[in-house]
Amino acid sequence: MDLENLRDPADTAAVMRFVPSGACSSSITNSRPLGRQAVASMALFAALVAPGVVRNVSAAGLAPGPLQLAQATPVVDPSEAETNEGQETVSTPTTPIPDPVYHHTNQFGLSIMPGIGYRIIVPYGDPDKAGISCYDGSSNASAGKRVCTSRVPFFIDLQASFGITTRLDAIVDLRFGVETDKPGGRPGPGDTFALAPGLRFWLDDDVNFKFYTTIQGVFDSTDQNQADVSNTDFGFRNANGMMYDPIRNIGFYFQFAETLGFKRWFRMELDAGLGVQVRFP
Repeated sequence: MDLENLRDPADTAAVMRFVPSGACSSSITNSRPLGRQAVASMALFAALVAPGVVRNVSAAGLAPGPLQLAQATPVVDPSEAETNEGQETVSTPTTPIPDPVYHHTNQFGLSIMPGIGYRIIVPYGDPDKAGISCYDGSSNASAGKRVCTSRVPFFIDLQASFGITTRLDAIVDLRFGVETDKPGGRPGPGDTFALAPGLRFWLDDDVNFKFYTTIQGVFDSTDQNQADVSNTDFGFRNANGMMYDPIRNIGFYFQFAETLGFKRWFRMELDAGLGVQVRFP
């Protein structure tokens, strides 16, 4: 378009398309021919300011107002538009991770615990009768002593258990003597064998580090090798301990226990041990 010879009203209208509303006086917007200087100024304005970038924000475009930049319209590739047409965005719900479970409800357990201890024995009746020995390891002649003390031979406890509730297990302990009981170098009782069924109460339930206590009956059938001493004994037992479960199916524990026997003689044993338990399912 020749800016020097812009006289035709149609050319003037073409230039006015590049001029925002209100950017010039109303006398320019009529159909009269424009002067060269006015047309050149408007063409320069249109060249410097791209169409559609400047927007008049004054009311109804009647008066010049402050200018603001218009938001650019994103360019969409027609091929991408066809590809994405009809597709819906599907959000995948996140599944919450459940908290780990550490209680033993409905689990069967098998444990093994080696241990050692100390015992105190008080014979009934006349201690001089028939030279009854209560196996005091501190002397070669323990017969006739009122109170006997000695070490409990090394043993292994095997335990079966079942979780009744989150805080209660049914348990059965089997004790097998590993070390031969020969106090003072003399022949002593046979290898230890005892059965101790009972209940275990968890002070904490659904945590991986928890404390427990037990109440158990005891049946001891260790052969005493003495005519006047019964080979069977009855009593009760209490064990207190702590267990650490790295996972729900395995646990490591430490415990100390007290055992009281009454039939054979009055007997008190203190023992301790470290054990491991496996559980299923």
